Amino acid sequence: MFLIMSGAYVTEDLKAEFGTIPPAFLPLGNKRLFQHQIQKIPKGKSIYLSLPDSYKIPEVDNTWLAAHNINIIRTPVNLSIGEAIVTSLNIAEEMSSNSLSILFGDTLLESYPTECDIIATANTLDNYTWSTFSTKNEISWKENKQIICGYFNFTHPKKLIKCITIERWDFINGVNRYNNENGLSNFKVKKWYDFGHINTYYHSKTAFTTQRAFNDLKINQTQITKSSKNNNKILAEANWFESIPPMLRVYTPQYLGCTEDKLGNYCYSLEYLHNISLNELFVFTEIPTSIWDNIFTHCIKFIDYCKEVKNVKNEKFFNELLTVKTKDRLNDYLLSEKIKIDEKWTFNKNIKCSILDILDLSKQYLPAESKHATLMHGDFCFSNILYDFRADKIKVIDPRGITHQGQISIYGDILYDIAKLSHSVLGMYDWIIAGYHQTSVDHAKRELSITLPNDNKIDKIKSSFLNKVCKHYNLTPLNIYAMQIQLFISMLTLHSDDKYRQSGLFANAFRIYSIMKELIK
Repeated sequence: MFLIMSGAYVTEDLKAEFGTIPPAFLPLGNKRLFQHQIQKIPKGKSIYLSLPDSYKIPEVDNTWLAAHNINIIRTPVNLSIGEAIVTSLNIAEEMSSNSLSILFGDTLLESYPTECDIIATANTLDNYTWSTFSTKNEISWKENKQIICGYFNFTHPKKLIKCITIERWDFINGVNRYNNENGLSNFKVKKWYDFGHINTYYHSKTAFTTQRAFNDLKINQTQITKSSKNNNKILAEANWFESIPPMLRVYTPQYLGCTEDKLGNYCYSLEYLHNISLNELFVFTEIPTSIWDNIFTHCIKFIDYCKEVKNVKNEKFFNELLTVKTKDRLNDYLLSEKIKIDEKWTFNKNIKCSILDILDLSKQYLPAESKHATLMHGDFCFSNILYDFRADKIKVIDPRGITHQGQISIYGDILYDIAKLSHSVLGMYDWIIAGYHQTSVDHAKRELSITLPNDNKIDKIKSSFLNKVCKHYNLTPLNIYAMQIQLFISMLTLHSDDKYRQSGLFANAFRIYSIMKELIK
């Protein structure tokens, strides 16, 4: 039996940034923490996850947990650790002779020990009062660099319950009693991630990201260095950071320069910020709508500052960024999937339309391109926007810095940035990327459907965004949705590595088309 203890809510400092959620539901690497925890559990184990009895599990998470056969245990939120463990084990009713593994909900190990009757320990540099395991095999609470890191194994679960109960549900004393009667060993783990406090959360997130970074990203606690096989892409991004005016540098991490190695490959470095990206905030947290209102205001201010930096050349970019790029990429997708642009599909069993119909409606409602080319981020979507709660600021990363023809330029049309931001909010792009969608595509029957999360919280965030952007930029909802269609169709070829995700993006273009048809009525 494997028990993940997440029956309380996160600490107050974490609540301020993520809302009232259990620790196992914290975001990490565009997933929930529990998804990483469960992924590492050996096959064949019965898995239990304790949660507060007052917590409403989002439907998308319920679906994921059910699909992975995770047993949910509901416990009162005000229990001590010892009380929560005894309660969880009694509710589980799995008291066989099999061993019990316990993992605290705010903890992630690189791998779980296979040894029995152990207490996992690890080093820490953080200044908190931890539980330690001494050379005399006794647990105590004190400041120490070698601390208990939240994983235990007991070969006699019934004896553990007995020991904790005798010690009046005190977990530490109960484990000490179990140790005296049965014996426990100290197992030192090499890699441990602690997400129990705001500081340890961001430190652990940095370490976790560093371990899984692609070869083109190198991260440490102070800076991130980006490289690519595509030198032009790196030079374009570096040029953007070098060329933006001082008033806009408050919206970016500190730029640390661009260098070339002996082989002629380029890389550039930025200050590494311990902030969370908007895509993780949108998909995985429970922050109030008022914070989103504030974030959207900051995003609009950033676009407005970009709008003030005009290109001296009389260039136009809107059609190139949207319709031309979409047409070029769409042809590749149609060929690879053997789809004709004018053949009819049935969406959600009631709407019949072709890709050509969708594009024609989109073109009909695209806004007129801006009179002047201005500074543009070029990929102003949630995953490239960080939010600093304490400073109440946004920071942008990964600018485009290059035209569709491959020419390095910081200029474009701010409508494209508005479109990219909209496809994260209204288009639900980040939910699809996170796998939080149910999509069905039947190529033989030319039928497709998509279901995305839709609750009151999401509706309020969408409504707030749409009202702000439409009013501020004198656009209509049809203008906003029309631009998104171009984006979702143009990105299809970029997601061929994951067919289910690609199908979700394809079906989403039909979903947005159906929204536009409703608005036109």
